[in-house]
Amino acid sequence: MKPRWICRLATLSLVLMAGAIFADEAPHPLLGPSLYAPTESSVHVWWHTAQEHAVHSVQFGEDPQTLREATLTRITRYPTVKLEGLVPGRVYHYRVRSGPHTAETYTFTLPDPTRPFRIAFWSDNQNGWKIFRDQTVPALAKAKPQLLITAGDLVQNGRNYDEWGEQLYGPARQLLRTIPWYPVRGNHDYDRGTELANDMLPLPQNNQWYAKTYGPIRLLVLNTNIRELTQIEWLEQEMQKPEWTNARYRLVAFHHPPFTSLWDNPGYDGDALLRALAVPLFQKHGADVILNGHAHSYERLDTDRHDGRKVHYIILGGAGGALDTIDVHPWPISRIKRSTYHILTAEVDADSMVFQALDTSTGKAFDLFMIEPN
Repeated sequence: MKPRWICRLATLSLVLMAGAIFADEAPHPLLGPSLYAPTESSVHVWWHTAQEHAVHSVQFGEDPQTLREATLTRITRYPTVKLEGLVPGRVYHYRVRSGPHTAETYTFTLPDPTRPFRIAFWSDNQNGWKIFRDQTVPALAKAKPQLLITAGDLVQNGRNYDEWGEQLYGPARQLLRTIPWYPVRGNHDYDRGTELANDMLPLPQNNQWYAKTYGPIRLLVLNTNIRELTQIEWLEQEMQKPEWTNARYRLVAFHHPPFTSLWDNPGYDGDALLRALAVPLFQKHGADVILNGHAHSYERLDTDRHDGRKVHYIILGGAGGALDTIDVHPWPISRIKRSTYHILTAEVDADSMVFQALDTSTGKAFDLFMIEPN
């Protein structure tokens, strides 16, 4: 009979060997890939690997047999690579590679801005990941969008590594691998004070706020976790650029709403600082649609622009988090409010953007509005 210490040593060796095998056989990538921040000729690709590698690349092209390559040379587990020289309307094959590991091939198509295309929106899935997985993601897929936009709170605690896979990149893996999206950070996603949110949810430009044009749409994305006048100054400067003033449709996306009627605790009716600093800019410089989350409900509120048109404030925080149901502040500018899980879609063409809010439990539309070109 073998001594007990020999048996324990043998068991420990097997455990260590199994751990090494499983580490070598970890899926590649662990999370992703995700296509984000597209333009008509480019898109960023993000993914997360099990181990650090010094060289990462994306092979991509229309012919899967003759792919070109974009490379990142940096030691990281969270590579992001920009693909450029793309042509909208064409099907691209792509696969990501980190060190010796190559992932399977996926496809994507950037929408042709000269033809009608569809955008789908969601926000605040966070710890309601089962509803997000079982209702929101299927509703988004059924809508067949060519672009996706969110308004933040994609996980419950952005400092918790496991939640990024459980609450976002796991449930939405098929969408984010094949449909480009514009991410927005919410207060639960965090950013300052932790590098994890920057790694798991990268943003283009300064990694805090950014501007993108897609066809007739100019989109400005703010990070309202950051309370700095620098960001408001950037917003005002962006709204005076030709990319904004010449755009047919002007959208702004950020997490905290300036106005909300529904909230489950008294004392909150929206973000007073944004009402003071950002709302006058939206009215003065002709924003069309403001996309927000934070309140777990749907609400559309309208204010007047300086040119006599409307600014539509849309709260779309119904992707999975516990719903807000108490009417704490009935804003007179509110046109419709609904405590239900939902997504929002928009049909885009040269003559209009037609928005529709859909209940994800029934599939039925409960709000419809349209904006005309500027």
